[in-house]
Amino acid sequence: MFTTKKGKFSCELSLEFLRDLLPSIKEIAKSFGASDEADINTPPEEDTNKQSLSSEEKETKWKTHYLRSEDILVLPLDSFLNGKARDILTRMSEDFIRGNKLEENTSATFVYQELIRMLGSKEFYTREDVDLKEAISFFDTLKETIHTDISSTKLIIIPVLGASLSRGQQCAVGSVEFINKLDFLEQHQVLFEAIRGSEYSKLLDDLEDMCQKSDLIAQIKIKNRDSSIARNAAEEAMKRIYTLIRLILPRIGYEYQFLGTLGEQYLDTRYSFLMKLNDLENVTCITTSRTMNSFSDNEINLLDSVSRYRPGHSDYEEGREWFNRCEFIVSRYINSDKLTDFQKRVWTAIYWFGEAMSEREVNSLIIKYATCLEALFNSREGGISEQISEFTAFICGNSKDERVYIYDNVKNLYKLRSTAVHGGSTGTSVDSRFLWNIQKICETAMVHMSYYSCDEGWLGEKGYQNFIRYILREYRFSSS
Repeated sequence: MFTTKKGKFSCELSLEFLRDLLPSIKEIAKSFGASDEADINTPPEEDTNKQSLSSEEKETKWKTHYLRSEDILVLPLDSFLNGKARDILTRMSEDFIRGNKLEENTSATFVYQELIRMLGSKEFYTREDVDLKEAISFFDTLKETIHTDISSTKLIIIPVLGASLSRGQQCAVGSVEFINKLDFLEQHQVLFEAIRGSEYSKLLDDLEDMCQKSDLIAQIKIKNRDSSIARNAAEEAMKRIYTLIRLILPRIGYEYQFLGTLGEQYLDTRYSFLMKLNDLENVTCITTSRTMNSFSDNEINLLDSVSRYRPGHSDYEEGREWFNRCEFIVSRYINSDKLTDFQKRVWTAIYWFGEAMSEREVNSLIIKYATCLEALFNSREGGISEQISEFTAFICGNSKDERVYIYDNVKNLYKLRSTAVHGGSTGTSVDSRFLWNIQKICETAMVHMSYYSCDEGWLGEKGYQNFIRYILREYRFSSS
């Protein structure tokens, strides 16, 4: 709609829409009592010729009358534009991102919000008309705003329950830094005092309260992404980090020691914060959102547990390299480095295994275990259930008998999955031993594949396909 045949964003194609939209925005501005000489000391007047506003609309109208940015009244257009106009603006946001090749750094949500803000500014709605030169300037300003936001480092702060660090200790896992909550407060004390009493005071109070109620603080620095993508990226990375840490913490029977986002019985509402940095000391923006974190054993020292998976530690054992390779994949994601297809599969499998860790409903648990294996082994080489059963057996088994056992378990998993996704109940046909076996099979498959995904022989663009061909050639199911 707003791009040329060559895929570039076109100001010319956008101009007509801006012109058509301008009168509607002027009417909205007029209904709010906006003018070039709007008096902020006088509340907006009711338009006696229009239907009476509801109390909620009156409140919105009143607040907007006072809402200024550098003496420019900004209208809440998202609440007052019709659905068709909002849909077109959404399409414009998407085309603007594609046309300027910003897909990796910018979300349509962020661009849409900036468009709404710019269109609702007094600078725009007081124009008599919009010509091509002004449209070009408008979109140049939008691009500059996006680049300014992308260029700032985002520091996402997430509270953690379920482990501990002594004062002065730090533990980095996959580019995520965990620190003691008191160290965090002390580290940022100068910054907090500088912004106390500002527009961020309430958020600062929430942040300090959150820290006091947490066991640890996780900090993630994200570069080259807008605020919306940065927060989503941090949340996706933390899901994987939580899974990896749970895997290495001590277990009680079949149960994992939980850390991070969990099922309902463990949930506790917490805040997460995003601080936008021009440099490490200069915070330009703080935003907050709610997240769910778990209760667990906060006597477990996180650094002690993680160190056992570091080469050189006295307790380090052969076969623990997988942990560092999973960290490598998470770090690449956080740093916006491209993952190979092989690594993407491991990234997805870690997520689904983590989801299964906290699942208590059997049907959903079966689906999540099956999806974890599909992420690793679905190469479209024949029937899915047969293919994934064979590949899992190849990767996880050390002998023919062990492979047959794994093969049978995974085939059974897929029968149960079919029942679950088609509305049947699997609860009475699944025993705890089977679920324990599938849990161990999925864990072993994920551990082995994470190791192979970062092996030098499979790092290329076609590394995964070459790996599958190797398995098919060397380890056919009929072999010993």
